[in-house]
Amino acid sequence: MRLSDLAPALHERGLIVGTTGCGKSVLAKHLLGCYRHTLVVDTKQTLGSGERMGGHLDGYALATSPGDLERLGKRFERLQYRPEFKFQNADDFERVYNWVFRRGNTFVYTDELYDIHHFNVPPPSFRRCITSGRELGIGMLHATQRPRRIDPVVWTESEKYYVFKMRHPDDRRLLSGRLGEGSLPPFGFFYTHDVEPFHPPVVKRLRL
Repeated sequence: MRLSDLAPALHERGLIVGTTGCGKSVLAKHLLGCYRHTLVVDTKQTLGSGERMGGHLDGYALATSPGDLERLGKRFERLQYRPEFKFQNADDFERVYNWVFRRGNTFVYTDELYDIHHFNVPPPSFRRCITSGRELGIGMLHATQRPRRIDPVVWTESEKYYVFKMRHPDDRRLLSGRLGEGSLPPFGFFYTHDVEPFHPPVVKRLRL
């Protein structure tokens, strides 16, 4: 199976889950190479390239505020949003996803979903991108360590799942239908596609 076969289509949503260090961000960076107009929401500020401390993704314009994002979005196809701490609040995240919804034709990857939640609720425009963005050409990929703590619309609206090792039993129960048989190899994950015809979970492995 080719990497492009694993990637969500431009009208789909995908969810990557797993514990720290399992390979979520590595998989996401590979999948993002399948798209042209992309936005990476990097709240953890860890998505870089090579050994450069603080470096960002190659080929991406780096924005550190909503205003930066709106300005750079007029010139660049690939954008990485790494907000300064003062912009990591409900109002500014709402501004970011509202900009995505108005812009359209963008594939959005959010590196840690829980960071954009406020009292376990995501920005209204984030939910609107998920539920109403398909017709606008908005595709989405999300990653999180704790799927139980995020808005259920994320996993109910996702077509593709990439399930790495999960430690918490509540998370395993939540995604039990997306787990296959047996244990996972290092950097391995269960992959399934919840679109007809249904694909049962199969084991895939990152080649680092």
